[in-house]
Amino acid sequence: MKEQIKNLEYYLSLPYKIEIIKDNGNNSCVAMCPELEGCLSSGWTIQEAAENLEDAKKC
Repeated sequence: MKEQIKNLEYYLSLPYKIEIIKDNGNNSCVAMCPELEGCLSSGWTIQEAAENLEDAKKC
């Protein structure tokens, strides 16, 4: 039986856990996916950090 090769869209559609940490010291946020080692991003707001994380997951 031939194994099906999965593409990037398949992996991006999986339900990854997202953790967001708000840093009140410099008024920014860090977002990360624990299941994807090293996958993190930041932004000035929670929304911006989450959007930037979506870009980071593609990398």
